[in-house]
Amino acid sequence: MRSLFVSALLVGLVGCTPGRSGGEVGAEAQALEGARSSGRRLVKAEQVWAPPPGGDGAPLHALAWEHGDGTRTPVELPPVVDAVAFGDAIAWVDGERVLRLDEVVLARGVFAAPRRSPDGARAAWVVAREEGPRLEAELWVAELDGLAAVAGALAAGEAPRGGEIARFPTGLQSLGALRWAPDGRSVLGVGAQPSGVAGLWRIDAEGGEARCLSNCDLRVGEDWGDRYVRPPGSASALRFEGDEVVWDGADARPVRRRWRGAP
Repeated sequence: MRSLFVSALLVGLVGCTPGRSGGEVGAEAQALEGARSSGRRLVKAEQVWAPPPGGDGAPLHALAWEHGDGTRTPVELPPVVDAVAFGDAIAWVDGERVLRLDEVVLARGVFAAPRRSPDGARAAWVVAREEGPRLEAELWVAELDGLAAVAGALAAGEAPRGGEIARFPTGLQSLGALRWAPDGRSVLGVGAQPSGVAGLWRIDAEGGEARCLSNCDLRVGEDWGDRYVRPPGSASALRFEGDEVVWDGADARPVRRRWRGAP
């Protein structure tokens, strides 16, 4: 496994939690900055498919500290609500403050937050595993206790606050831009089968069954003609209207697909 070496780990807090003084925030920043102590290196703990805003499908990695004796400790961060990758940095946003890590080599898109279900009780994210010469995307679903999902627990493959993680193979090579359906029973995302073309997929969050909603029969290298439908560029581009999911395709023309019930 290729390692990510840290030349420097600079932790800064932009903004602060209401009611906390600047001194308290500064002290916390100093404590976090002390995590770069000698004798450790930052390594990739797991490859994650959950693209940053824009839905570019870039591979992401969760992080862990690797100690001299070979043991690993997950990187511990504040409760995760959302994460944004920009340049060579990563920021975790919890709604009240922003925690930013800089100067981590190859850190662009290091980690993306799981998507919380509409009722806030569960989170879903995607892990890509090597299956022979290709990657296979799995949908992971975990029960949450409020905002207890932390990057450290996810990096170690552990369920936040002792809950169970359900892992569902999807048969897809890639999957990202996740969005929970309004009923909380399925997750939609942009994915592709091996040699297939990216399209919108619906994955059962309780059984893991994946169903294609667009570009289902298209293959790389073939003439698609007018059959190609541009997938949504991000999770926020999807909107739900009853049993249909809608997004803007080419020329801003709305694309409609039935996500609930029979296709």
